[in-house]
Amino acid sequence: MKVYDLLTGKEVDLPGDAIPSGRYRVTDACLLNGEVKLSRGAILWRSGQGTASLAPENQPYRRVSMRFAQAPGQSTAHDVIDLSIVAVVESWSPEVDTANLPSPLLPAVLRDRMELMFPEPYLERALATGQWDEISVRPRLDMHYVPETLPVARAKRVHASAVEHLSQHSELWARRSIIGVVPSKVLTRVSEDDYVIYENVVFARLLDSCAYWLNGRIAEVRAIADGQSTAIQFEKSDERHRLLIKRICALWGEAWFSEAEGTQATRETLERLEQMKSHVERLRRAGVYKRVPPSAKVPLRLRPTNIFQYDRRYRELRPLWDAFASASTTDRASESERYQSVAARHTSFRNYVLLLLCHALRDMGATKITGPRLGFRVGPWDLKIDTEDIGEIRVQILACGALLRSRVLVILLAKEDEAVSRDPNRSILYAEDLTTASAIESCDEDPGVLNPFRFFSVERIRQILEKDLSALFLDQYPPTVGRMPRHVLEKLSEPDVAVLSTAGDRLVVLPSAKAPAAVQYRWVSDACAGNLETASRLKYAIGLGQWLVRCRACGVNAGGPDISADDRALRLVCPSCRLETTLRTSPVRSMRTRFADWGTGFDLCGGVEVDIRRDELDTQLRHAGID
Repeated sequence: MKVYDLLTGKEVDLPGDAIPSGRYRVTDACLLNGEVKLSRGAILWRSGQGTASLAPENQPYRRVSMRFAQAPGQSTAHDVIDLSIVAVVESWSPEVDTANLPSPLLPAVLRDRMELMFPEPYLERALATGQWDEISVRPRLDMHYVPETLPVARAKRVHASAVEHLSQHSELWARRSIIGVVPSKVLTRVSEDDYVIYENVVFARLLDSCAYWLNGRIAEVRAIADGQSTAIQFEKSDERHRLLIKRICALWGEAWFSEAEGTQATRETLERLEQMKSHVERLRRAGVYKRVPPSAKVPLRLRPTNIFQYDRRYRELRPLWDAFASASTTDRASESERYQSVAARHTSFRNYVLLLLCHALRDMGATKITGPRLGFRVGPWDLKIDTEDIGEIRVQILACGALLRSRVLVILLAKEDEAVSRDPNRSILYAEDLTTASAIESCDEDPGVLNPFRFFSVERIRQILEKDLSALFLDQYPPTVGRMPRHVLEKLSEPDVAVLSTAGDRLVVLPSAKAPAAVQYRWVSDACAGNLETASRLKYAIGLGQWLVRCRACGVNAGGPDISADDRALRLVCPSCRLETTLRTSPVRSMRTRFADWGTGFDLCGGVEVDIRRDELDTQLRHAGID
């Protein structure tokens, strides 16, 4: 059976070994496990156990066995990441509004997660009363009798069938006499305390539910606290460039977070949750919990018993059991519902990446293009964004109606292994990393992990775009238009048109601040009257030359002394932020952008830094000229 591999962008045979959840897309309508209907192009998500079956929808009995790879470890902070992503994009649509962009960092819904949530106050009160400690030390129990063969001296209660048993086991006789048999051992009734009663099993399983719940909540609150701490440290940092700090602080400044609000509440909530966890773990290490086997289970719906109704210690167990059961309904969901839940998370993350993309394009000074598809204008290029294929966001860079480059952002939701795409035009993005010990870290180590707790998420997307545009600029430098009509060359070779130089039938447009782009466009319109194709190529070359004149970091236009350019090299320094761009065409094509009076590195300067080197063969393969 053929499937589409999102990592490579090619159709392959369905692998026989374990496959990661979310990596493959079906090429025909199928049935997953005979229950989940998958339309053409749907993604294979792990919705149940590791083993599964896949069958064509029109041939449901032709099943192909498959096995999903098990995640290396499910993050306990998993829910807060999904909750944050959904909260960011739930009221925003890329097709409707690209002007009023919500902040992609720390949504306001996290404020509610900083306080104790239902049923945590009831659990805290139950633990504080000491009733659970009393159940653990002095539980209700039952008495049951078991038959056991004991020496006569130790026998207290003789079993009803002791005589019959003794007649069948002569090895238990001490000796025979005239009147009968003198036994050495006899079958007795031994009484034992039975701790595994229904109510104690409920108590033990409730402790398990509390421990699981508290572990997840502590991980969530710690994640929020780490995000707050990182935000405060980032704002007060003097190591990063001021423009990077300004951009990122503007993003989380639009969110709910402030230093005065929430940090103390988060610490108090975390302390109370950890105290409850410590109390629950102490109850699980001793007492009646150790006497109830882990295999003893009870249904989610409890039955009423006299002990639950009249024993004051056990009376509070049932409301808490019902509360935790209603808060944890995943086990009761069908496989189709679990699949739809994962697919909805994936859609939310795709919209989140689109939001990051819109933020990055806004920082780059892009303008929206009206049309049926989402598009933006950046410098001389048109960027078309296509989201028709599930699991992929295609960013197409066009100029003069021709496709110059296509970048595919692959949405894989959760990183379960160290998968790497060999296609340089595909970028793999995840909402969380399950290969590390913690899903939320204070630093952005993996550039492919994007979520509201990663403050560099917008900068990561911008870095991808900046590298693609810079690579096009490097490949096409110097901007040259060939096969020019002679009358157009003569008009554009006049002395006042100083920024345009001719070489045979070719026109070279070097980056220059001597004449604004609008003036150069007017020269082209006057010279190319009636020749739309030539005018279009010339305007693109001018736009290409003017792309660097406006600083990509601060938006300030460079002056004449700030630019030095010829056919072989270019150097431009922003007069405001000192962003320096250098380009060479020999011996190796290379382009580098960095802050002249600052350090280098993504963590210090953000996504505007670019460092590209091309060898001769790479240049020939990637060159996209406009001749």
